[in-house]
Amino acid sequence: MILLDGKTRAQEIRKQLTTKVAFLREKGLTPRLNVIFIGDDPVSRQYIEQKQKAALAIGIEFELFHFNL
Repeated sequence: MILLDGKTRAQEIRKQLTTKVAFLREKGLTPRLNVIFIGDDPVSRQYIEQKQKAALAIGIEFELFHFNL
């Protein structure tokens, strides 16, 4: 049986992505994550905040477009 350590694997993936994003930036490309958020659901807001934190941690620019209904 093969056991996977999810935290360790996630760290490996983040490290790989950080390297790839840095390479793109060296080439003059700026990766971005743009999110359109409609409404004010607290669970959705928390999910978006987690994605923003992850994106910024690996060097991806983040922009939120929030519209209320």
